[in-house]
Amino acid sequence: MKNQSARKNNEFYRLIAENTSDLIALTTFDRQVKYIYINKAYAQILGYKPDDLIGQSAFEFIHKDDIKKLTPLLAKYLALKVKKFFKIEPRNSVERINFRIKDRTGAWHYVESTVNVMGEDKLIFISKD
Repeated sequence: MKNQSARKNNEFYRLIAENTSDLIALTTFDRQVKYIYINKAYAQILGYKPDDLIGQSAFEFIHKDDIKKLTPLLAKYLALKVKKFFKIEPRNSVERINFRIKDRTGAWHYVESTVNVMGEDKLIFISKD
C-alpha cells in the first residue's frame, strides 16, 4: 500500500509539473549547475526540448551580465551544504531572482525565478516569463 501511495503522489506531482505554464527546471548543485530536468513549458516558451538542455550548464543560457546575480545565491546555498555536512540545522532558504535566459532562437526572455535547494545536491528553479 505504501508504494502504491508513493506512486500516486509521484504521478500527481508529475502532472502538475508537466501541465503548468511556469518553467520548472531541476539542476545539479555544483560549479556547473547542469540541467537534469525541464518541464514542457521550456518547449512552449523557450523552444527547448529536454535533449537540448539536459546535461548542459545553465550558465550557457543565462545572460552574462546576469550570471553575477546568481553567484551570491550559489555561495549562500554552498554555506547551507556546509552546515548540513557539520550537522548544523540550516534554515530552509528560498530566493527570488530576476535574470535573462536565451531561447532557442537567441532572443532573451526576462524571467522571475524562485530557487530552492532540493535535497543536498539539487536546485529547483520555478520561473515565470
